[in-house]
Amino acid sequence: ILHTLGIFTFAQVASWKKAEREWVDGYLSFQGRIDRDDWVKQAKALAKGGVAEYIRVFGKKPV
Repeated sequence: ILHTLGIFTFAQVASWKKAEREWVDGYLSFQGRIDRDDWVKQAKALAKGGVAEYIRVFGKKPV
């Protein structure tokens, strides 16, 4: 779904500001899911160091 919006990398999601999060959330009818699931923080970890960094930050593997 994100590919149709031109979003291809974790780095792109990691750079989202509030307005971008709200727009994507509304466009996809996610009802707050992007902020609730902290996509930006997850994307920052994955962009920085992949699964190993995600595990370091969140204490579990990404789903």
